[in-house]
Amino acid sequence: MSTNKKRKNLWNSKTRSNNSKKIYKSNIRKSNVRQYQLQKIKIIIINIFNFIIFAALLFSISFFSFQKLEQSTRITKVEINNLINLDEKVIIEYLDIFGHYLFLINEEDIEQKLLKLKEIESVQIKKDWPNKFIIEIKEIKIALQIKKESELLNINQNGIRLSNKANLNIGKIIELSKDTQFEDINQFVSIKLINFIDTIETVNLREILNIDSLNFTYDKNKGVIVIIDDNKQIIFGNDADIDFKINNLQQVFKQIKLNKINYNEIDLRFNSKIILR
Repeated sequence: MSTNKKRKNLWNSKTRSNNSKKIYKSNIRKSNVRQYQLQKIKIIIINIFNFIIFAALLFSISFFSFQKLEQSTRITKVEINNLINLDEKVIIEYLDIFGHYLFLINEEDIEQKLLKLKEIESVQIKKDWPNKFIIEIKEIKIALQIKKESELLNINQNGIRLSNKANLNIGKIIELSKDTQFEDINQFVSIKLINFIDTIETVNLREILNIDSLNFTYDKNKGVIVIIDDNKQIIFGNDADIDFKINNLQQVFKQIKLNKINYNEIDLRFNSKIILR
């Protein structure tokens, strides 16, 4: 009995010892697993932290680089070439592109905006990086300037009115009489006036009549009037038969000089007869 008890106690002791070892090993394994998991989590956290730092650094570099690029590509210079009558400052103000980003500017939009101006025939646009805009402009030629007191009305070759901003004396100027206003000048009248002055210049009326002074006036009732020396007037009227009237005028001038006739007006409106006043 005693021996059995001893054996039993010994077995129980061994069993407890084995169980303790198993529990210990199990605890070690669990501890190792927890440490591994903690280490893994730690690595993940470090990686995430490093990624955040890298992303923040990359964003900062990109942001400041973009800002620098953005600032350097803002338009600060606009060069407009070949202007004759148009004012560069007026064109730049009209386009309103200073401070805009060069890479965002659409050349076609700028071209179409400029071509809306009656004074411009064609446009070429070039971007000069990083911040300069170059515009080549071809202006529509001013064929005639109609004057009323201190105001000028600009007309192109097709008789179309241009803006009144250009005050350049182009040589072809016709003044309006007191009774005539700009509103009395339509496209048909404008073309007629252009053709009349072109004809007078072509035949060289100064030389034909041997005069020094030659200026043009338009009256809505009398038509075209040529003012010559001593403020004498030659009334050509509104019809287009200029060559015929110039031939008649030559004959009349010969008689006037030959006979020393005094006059203030030569009226050519009636073709078949010439009236001196």
